[in-house]
Amino acid sequence: YLDDALVEGNIIDGPGIAAGILALDESSDLTVRRNWVTDHDGGINLVGDSSIGGTGLFVGALIENNIVDLTGRSVGSGLSLWGVQNALVRNNLLFGLPRYGITLGTGLAGGASTGNRLLNNTVVVLAGGQWALYTGEAATGTVLHNNILLNDSTRGSIAMESDSLPGLDSDRNLVVDRFSTNGGSTIIDLGAWRTATGMDESSALGTPGATFLAPGAGDYHLHEASPAVDAGLTLIDVPTDLEGFARPYGPAFDLGAFEWSNVIFNDGFEVFGGARWSVSIGL
Repeated sequence: YLDDALVEGNIIDGPGIAAGILALDESSDLTVRRNWVTDHDGGINLVGDSSIGGTGLFVGALIENNIVDLTGRSVGSGLSLWGVQNALVRNNLLFGLPRYGITLGTGLAGGASTGNRLLNNTVVVLAGGQWALYTGEAATGTVLHNNILLNDSTRGSIAMESDSLPGLDSDRNLVVDRFSTNGGSTIIDLGAWRTATGMDESSALGTPGATFLAPGAGDYHLHEASPAVDAGLTLIDVPTDLEGFARPYGPAFDLGAFEWSNVIFNDGFEVFGGARWSVSIGL
């Protein structure tokens, strides 16, 4: 059992054939913060398992300020939440993903993944991949605000099985023009998604090249003209960004894990996998 446990400040480099961070069984108030997972079959996995004994649920988890890249080569996803309830998932950067970005489901857990809030995350799936966000097995009550959910494949931003649509609250996200309300069997555009769900009325379409400073070099900071700048809702649950800078810098919250600013950083950086991160991340 992992009640009130903290997983923080780890660099988990591959190649690895399993998840970089894997929590099994059950937990209440688990925190997973400021970890970097790269080159694994799975990134960060919270997997409830009632067959071990107990509830098989993860309740009240906080997953924030993590970096996950090059994970899910053949199975898995950047962030897998199975039997996870009432979690806060904020300011995570998931990129270079060959399969799924974030998945919510049940599996062997003691119940569905319900009531989870995904706020100000950046998720970028590679060409040939699956969905930036996939929810199924009655993963209801999901809140999606201020996220960047991009995908260069023939899949798209959000796919939900029909039993996961109840209670959905989704808006002010940056997306591609591909969604699904039946688990990916049928792909629809943003307009049809709005009609079917009533969600994402103020969300916008984007691409990595138009959004980030240098995505090809692994730099997913926003550039000044990015459609993600000043496009978000004001969220009291996300007072800072991934690097600890206060939100908002300008008149409104930005989308994704990074808040854009015109501050020039000349030192104090470390390089991980070709990307530039402030040491304030704490890795």
